[in-house]
Amino acid sequence: MDNIEYNIITTMNDDISVGIDQDQIGLYSKYTDDTLLQILAYLFVKNCTEKHIEIADALKSGDIAHAHRLAHNLKSNAGQLKLYDLQNAAGTVEDSLENGENNVTEHEMKILETELVAAIKELSS
Repeated sequence: MDNIEYNIITTMNDDISVGIDQDQIGLYSKYTDDTLLQILAYLFVKNCTEKHIEIADALKSGDIAHAHRLAHNLKSNAGQLKLYDLQNAAGTVEDSLENGENNVTEHEMKILETELVAAIKELSS
């Protein structure tokens, strides 16, 4: 297990305290923003590496609602990590699935795959 994975797993196994700050309404954590970003990046790489394939499989099986949900979640996760090219590509696919219709083009799926691969590579380096 590489060092960053060990550190993130160790951190995730600790008791993460998130709650309401009594002086300012908002969330706080005992971890730094950098640690939380590392956790999000690790989970993204772990869970989203083949998300474009999951979307394509949902489309092939005719489950447009599921494909839409997957694209929406990918868009949101990419945005949290400031992966804006991937966020835009996932948003385009999501928009092409509005109203239960599959208007996703092969070109849109290729762009999604390209941006996802680039994002995974960026987060893994």
